[in-house]
Amino acid sequence: MAQASQSERYPVDPMIIQCSKLTTCDALDHGKAVKLDFIEASGDPVSLMLTFEHAQSIAMTLPRLLTNAVKKQTGEENRRYVFPLGQWLLEGIEDQESFILTLKTVDGFEVSFQIPRETCVALGWTLQHEADNAADPNEADNADEAAIKGAHARTAEFN
Repeated sequence: MAQASQSERYPVDPMIIQCSKLTTCDALDHGKAVKLDFIEASGDPVSLMLTFEHAQSIAMTLPRLLTNAVKKQTGEENRRYVFPLGQWLLEGIEDQESFILTLKTVDGFEVSFQIPRETCVALGWTLQHEADNAADPNEADNADEAAIKGAHARTAEFN
């Protein structure tokens, strides 16, 4: 069966809404949907309703889009959009083989990750070691550098 072209699937140009402000947001239908309320550039209120799955997809996409925007703004490929960390919380879960790490910004954004125990050990070691090296970068020897590379490799296995 032939796939429909974009013009056949979307016979009318998509509506572009230029938002000037996010006003409110809420979870609806017992958490099965979310609603975002905006003020359009013209001053008119508009709302965007999304299923939980579509909202999840957007949430997963926005950080990468912001990083792409920063790269285009600066012309530097190594730039990233970063969130300033305000708080973090590490919780054990019932399986006792992983943890939930919640990272929060000072302005209310938060995200949680399920992290296997082995990754927590490697992450903890790497954070401690990098902090020690940042305090005195001349103390790192070749064995430590090899261990850091190994920790990064172990962490990458869980991505």
